[in-house]
Amino acid sequence: MQEVDTRSGYVCTVVTVSPEETRRLGEIIGGLMTGGELVAINGELGSGKTVFVKGLACGLGIKDKDVSSPTFIFVREYRGRLTLYHADLYRINRASDIEDLGLFDFIGGEGIMAVEWADRAGDLLPDNRIDIELIYLGNDNRKIALRGSTGVHEKILRDGIAMFLSGCRDDE
Repeated sequence: MQEVDTRSGYVCTVVTVSPEETRRLGEIIGGLMTGGELVAINGELGSGKTVFVKGLACGLGIKDKDVSSPTFIFVREYRGRLTLYHADLYRINRASDIEDLGLFDFIGGEGIMAVEWADRAGDLLPDNRIDIELIYLGNDNRKIALRGSTGVHEKILRDGIAMFLSGCRDDE
């Protein structure tokens, strides 16, 4: 039986043709964030989840070389314009284990919470979030579906996608 996602909100799909474009999309979106956002990121191994998070980090003024997947630590903290809390739920076996991690202590504060393998949390994550789904298409191409659940999220995503598609760069 296929699950049906009944959450409403803005949805957009973009195809990136390189890891650099995937990172750049994350950077643009991170640059538009103001704090308190939860970003739930899903995709198979190698689909670009951590590359996208590195981009978010850059948009928050954090060097992407400092960002790595927190697979064995579960949550890493990076300081920038806003604090980025980066969680990886790959090694979580049961959604109930998430409560033991204290993950919810980071959600909704002044920083940004980015959660890789967010689907492992089941229904425990709040609906008030940005969802990112990455699908590897081959040859470095990725289809990225973005969903914002609130007007603020919608504005971040609409503005970010427009900037990405127009090739707008802060450093030009």
